[in-house]
Amino acid sequence: MQFLSKGSEAVLNPKAYLMRSARNRLINEVKRQSRTHCVSLEELAEEDHPLLADPEAHLHVCDLAQALEAALAQLPLKKRQVFIYHRLEGYTHAEIAQKMGLAINTVERYVIDATRHIRTQLHSFCPADSGLVEKAGKPIIP
Repeated sequence: MQFLSKGSEAVLNPKAYLMRSARNRLINEVKRQSRTHCVSLEELAEEDHPLLADPEAHLHVCDLAQALEAALAQLPLKKRQVFIYHRLEGYTHAEIAQKMGLAINTVERYVIDATRHIRTQLHSFCPADSGLVEKAGKPIIP
């Protein structure tokens, strides 16, 4: 229906068009849902549980979570929302743009800016040999 609402030329085969549109929407929804599937720590098998391997891991995870919350709180509201939608909830840039009424380029810029800010704020949690070393005072964003 999005295509038809844009005032385009007449569709030659409306039934085929609707079937293809429905199929594509279903595929997109399945992709979106598969990106956001998470397993809670309680559901993990005991041998797969990351917090049991190291006694200090729980403390480190709590510190990291607090630092992430603080870094997110420092971002402007729209950048924070875009980052959360994209990185934590798995929405695409186009989905976020449509949901928030922003241009796709704006969404892309917000994701980049927020990612840089968070990496800078959480730099102390990153081991020196992880490949995210600094060059000229700026963290490298892969």
